Amino acid sequence: MNDMSGLLLSLSLLAGSLSPLAGSPAQVDFARDVRPILSEHCFACHGPDEAKRAAGLRLDTPEGLRAGLATGGHAIVPGKLDESELAYRIEPGLESDLMPPAAFGKPLSVAQVGTLKRWIEEGAEWRAHWAFQAPTRPAVPALAEAGDAAAVDAFVLAALAAKGLAPSPEADPVTLLRRVTLDLTGLPPTLEELDAFLSDEAPDAYERAVDRLLASPRYGEQMARLWLDAARYADTHGLHLDNVRSMWPYRDWVVRAFNEDLPFDDFTVWQLAGDLLPEPTQDQLIASGFNRCNPTSAEGGMIAEEYLSIYAKDRVDTTGTVWLGMTVGCAQCHDHKYDPISQREYYQLYAFFNSLDEEASDRNIPNPQPFLKVPTATDEANLGALRASLAALDAELAAPNPALDAREAEWAHARSAALAARWLNWVPESATATNGAELTVQPDASVVAGGENPAKTVYELRGFVPAGSVERLRLEALLPSDSARLPGRATNQNFVLSEIEVEAAPAGTEDFQRIDLTSAVASFSQNEWPISAVLDGKPNTGWAGLGLQGARHAELTPRAPFGYPAGAELRVRLRFESVHDQHAFARFRLGLDHTPTSGLGLGVWHRAFFPDTRVLTAHDRVLPIEATLGALDVLDSAVAWTPEPGWREGETHMFPQAVGSMALVRYIWSDGPRHAIATLGSDDSVQVWVNGALVHDNPAARAVAPDADRVEFELRRGLNELVVEVSNHGGGFGFQMQMASALPFDEAPE
Repeated sequence: MNDMSGLLLSLSLLAGSLSPLAGSPAQVDFARDVRPILSEHCFACHGPDEAKRAAGLRLDTPEGLRAGLATGGHAIVPGKLDESELAYRIEPGLESDLMPPAAFGKPLSVAQVGTLKRWIEEGAEWRAHWAFQAPTRPAVPALAEAGDAAAVDAFVLAALAAKGLAPSPEADPVTLLRRVTLDLTGLPPTLEELDAFLSDEAPDAYERAVDRLLASPRYGEQMARLWLDAARYADTHGLHLDNVRSMWPYRDWVVRAFNEDLPFDDFTVWQLAGDLLPEPTQDQLIASGFNRCNPTSAEGGMIAEEYLSIYAKDRVDTTGTVWLGMTVGCAQCHDHKYDPISQREYYQLYAFFNSLDEEASDRNIPNPQPFLKVPTATDEANLGALRASLAALDAELAAPNPALDAREAEWAHARSAALAARWLNWVPESATATNGAELTVQPDASVVAGGENPAKTVYELRGFVPAGSVERLRLEALLPSDSARLPGRATNQNFVLSEIEVEAAPAGTEDFQRIDLTSAVASFSQNEWPISAVLDGKPNTGWAGLGLQGARHAELTPRAPFGYPAGAELRVRLRFESVHDQHAFARFRLGLDHTPTSGLGLGVWHRAFFPDTRVLTAHDRVLPIEATLGALDVLDSAVAWTPEPGWREGETHMFPQAVGSMALVRYIWSDGPRHAIATLGSDDSVQVWVNGALVHDNPAARAVAPDADRVEFELRRGLNELVVEVSNHGGGFGFQMQMASALPFDEAPE
């Protein structure tokens, strides 16, 4: 006998007491003999209903039975009939003392009175409802008549003997096989099975026939038929239009559970809470369909909360009946009068089932949510083949592939270089702040804030952008030092950038136009302070960075790319005007996703004159701007620079006659390292610096002539600073310069 059928049989045997052996005195059993009498004749006045309880006497609990009465006695004194008030009241000397009263209309029979008295004499043992008793294995009756029969036969023979009965003669083989086949499979035996059984003369032929039937798929179907009735299984919704629903995977699982001899504890847990197990299997999820077998509705006038409550109660009632072996439905309204369950306990169980995630309406569809897609056996086989193929492919991908790795590394390097080339670290020509804060542009194009840290401030940056198209802006919030945690100036090092404003004008003009920024993304934003807030026009919102240490960046996209043929003058304002005071950047940098018109971008010339009355010493003087060479901030020196956006490449430009030096500055943007050649003419002497390095020095006294000198120098990727000093010793005063070539290093001549 397999585990499932054996356990179910054991439970049925244990549900009530077995009859005593023949010749032994009949022991009164409380659950079988006494409790039904008390329930039928006494509980109405002395049971769980407190409102109707008479004389303060409660007979439905062991404590109540033994409790003292108001008269001083006890209803039950175990083993002492004369001291038990109940024994007197069921057979009193005075009719007025009779219980139950004649008016109740349910008198006790003589046999019932005898049963109650014998129960008291035997000790008035109280036994809880059988469903709450742990099953125990009873001793097998030792009967001579049983011989070598199975244990179950010994119990049957003992019960027959107790009633003075003898077993019937053994049925003929055809009847035996028909009975057991119907019992175990629900079908009669086939002619072939019957012929095989009749021709089998072995002494264990019947046992082997039983084993064959237990191994048959029909056995699981027969057992499942009975179980599915208890689980209220159906292939339709059960209410309203009663449309079809796809519950058959649960039905098939129940069949498999019996055929595979699933342990009863798993059979229980999986059905009640299979979906709550850690990493549940498909079978465990399907098994929890026990809780989805209840009738459902899609009626148009239904109230969702009402039907969800109905569904939950159905699950409680079914669980009580199937798993607890007791009715619990009465406890919906009051403590149960006949089964040991209170109304509070009922709704504790109700709360468990009321947590299911489902819709009230089944919408008249086969698979209302939530549902599980279950592959067929064919699908499962195909999936197995696909999984095996996938595993092989994964192994192939995981295996070393030096050639592919080399190509991937080459591609990644090229792609990284291409992406990096698009981003230009923009070096502003001026950086100012309001309310006492001070900004300083660093050699790496970052901007550091110093001076006062006011409650509110606005950073304004301005500078040249080479000819081309700007598609995005990148704002990097950088750490001001190695020991800093965040990029802000607040005491907690946080920042709140409330707004970003961007304007652009053709290079050399003040015709600024607002650049409309439409989207923003950030590598990190503080909760409720997103980067998108810098574009909403509200000073009380903004982008903040608390919650993650380190630098972070944001990218902002304009409505359309912008730029001008001769380059652009860019102006950017960063507003720190939120409700959080002193939350400005401590260090930051702006980058541009810039596609140049060519690989080289020539900025606007700026000039400033430094007089010198000593005539021939002008060339050798150290001008104030020379202290700033190499830091890309010559134009930030305290000098009144004059932009010359109208100058054309290679033209000669004459200055007013005066003795002294004319400083000329321009920025050159390069898409990569290049070897550059320029020609120039000057009146008189000339010096040239590129990125702080002196690359040309000619102290000549001469008139300006085109292409008089040839200058070679190196450009790095990004911005380069070109500074020219023309010194006039008397007479004419002028300058001319043009780029002759600027080839990448791999194309430059030896």
